[in-house]
Amino acid sequence: VPAFIWFKDDENRIVRINQFAALALGKPVGDIEGRSIEEFFPDESQRLFETDQRVLNTGEAILGLTELLQFPDGRRRWLQMNKIPHA
Repeated sequence: VPAFIWFKDDENRIVRINQFAALALGKPVGDIEGRSIEEFFPDESQRLFETDQRVLNTGEAILGLTELLQFPDGRRRWLQMNKIPHA
């Protein structure tokens, strides 16, 4: 799927990631899963985590959220995100 898909836990760690997102981060899937989002997006991680917490606390999805992220290789990209609670 040509989309960034990842699942994070309530401590801001990536627990699952698809191949497309892993390639964009420049690492194999196995080198990403289990690591904190802060390692990949240090400037944005707190903001991303705050919206994650809102989804977890309310149980309501946030759809069409647009965020500017700086990738580990220095590229800056606008991404449209959907944050959906998953049990």
